[in-house]
Amino acid sequence: MTKIDPTADLISVLRTQLSSRTGAKKVDSDKTGKSEQGAHPPHVVSTQEIKRRIGRQIQQLNLRSETERRYARRIFLESIIAWDFGDQILNDRRFDFIVKDVEESLSLDGTISKTFDLLLEAIQSSNDS
Repeated sequence: MTKIDPTADLISVLRTQLSSRTGAKKVDSDKTGKSEQGAHPPHVVSTQEIKRRIGRQIQQLNLRSETERRYARRIFLESIIAWDFGDQILNDRRFDFIVKDVEESLSLDGTISKTFDLLLEAIQSSNDS
């Protein structure tokens, strides 16, 4: 039986949200000599490592507090977006707006929002061990 990984599901939702927000268009890399804009760079670290990094960052947060849960969500989103799209996105002047907009969009869907909170709790508790 295959284990369902909520991180992968949430990353897929994030990709869709981010692509629609940034209007990423593909560029023919053969003509420009550059990689395709919107193409995902190879991941330098594994999914497990990024989960550990996020877990360390959110470990001391009280996820029952609305303020701290929002902060944990932001940490997660910033980490996953940078991991998935490359660190250069952190320098995009629209990055803060993009993260905020994606977080708000995810919060509007009760099922995704609850899954997000459960995922944060799971990441936090797996870092305790």
